[in-house]
Amino acid sequence: MNTNSFKTKVKELKQAGLVANFDINWQDVNKYLGKAKKSLVVAEKNIIIDTETAYILLYQAMLEAGRSFMFLYKLRPIDGQ
Repeated sequence: MNTNSFKTKVKELKQAGLVANFDINWQDVNKYLGKAKKSLVVAEKNIIIDTETAYILLYQAMLEAGRSFMFLYKLRPIDGQ
């Protein structure tokens, strides 16, 4: 995705009320990435015992990593999606 299409998409998301500007520091971004990593580690350990729980943890890790990515661009979801 080039810079112009990224900016256009962010503008569309803001107009739709899905994202808002968010002031966050690097320590908080790292904290969310750490949560994602922890979820991945726990999922790996649980895959043998309970695959459904492992999949839930993997999904959680994906959400945490995605939120961290948004934070890097000073954005946050405002509707919980």
